[in-house]
Amino acid sequence: MLHRLALVATLVAGPGALWCQNTPGMALTVLQETRLARQAVTSQEPGAALQHVRQAKSMLAEIRKSAQAASEPLLVPISAEVDSTTTYTPVKPSKSGEMTAARMKKRTSIREVEGDVTTDQLNVTQASAHLDAAEAALEGSDFVAAGTALAAVDNDVVRTQTKGDMPLMKLRENLELARARMVEGKEKAAATPLRSAAEALAEFRVQSPAIHPAELDTMRAEIDAAEREARHGHAIDASRLDSWLNQTKNIQREVFGVQ
Repeated sequence: MLHRLALVATLVAGPGALWCQNTPGMALTVLQETRLARQAVTSQEPGAALQHVRQAKSMLAEIRKSAQAASEPLLVPISAEVDSTTTYTPVKPSKSGEMTAARMKKRTSIREVEGDVTTDQLNVTQASAHLDAAEAALEGSDFVAAGTALAAVDNDVVRTQTKGDMPLMKLRENLELARARMVEGKEKAAATPLRSAAEALAEFRVQSPAIHPAELDTMRAEIDAAEREARHGHAIDASRLDSWLNQTKNIQREVFGVQ
């Protein structure tokens, strides 16, 4: 089953990557102010151009304040696009091959989620240098140099592409499936997606061992216990499932920038 998501997001691309709730919008504002400054330079309006440059620099300063001790070069998210493919097993046969609720069996769960992620990030370190150069050029009435420096900011956007397993998506989708089955009163049918959710969490812990290890270990133990309860026909309170889903969304936001 193919899912296509358009996200304001980023993957953590290394020690210099930064994500917090407001950084995508802040980075977009930097680019917008830079483009307005370029338009003002073209129109030979140095005062307006300087104002836009300084607003962009002010926004970069706010991003750096949010970054605290992040290493250089500092990268912040602008946007990301994810193509993900979800594999359900076991399922009932279908001539069309399309995945529908009618094809699910009692023991159906999401066994794999693979993704192709295209991410745009702003290199704050380089953008800062180019905006400094643009400001100095404008103060010296050098419109050619100012335009060149401002145009360079567009090249400070870094695009990366990654492919591979997405255990957090697998975790979330299995929790959602387990919750749906609990709501339907199919407690035993929720056991398999809960087991697959615990497996996905273990996969993510191997993939990203530094991200909230204690919290995720506790969450996995709780999901394992819920799977045993469901296997014996006991209902799992929706608030427990919602809590795990919220934890998963928070970590997705931290890692991907997407809920």
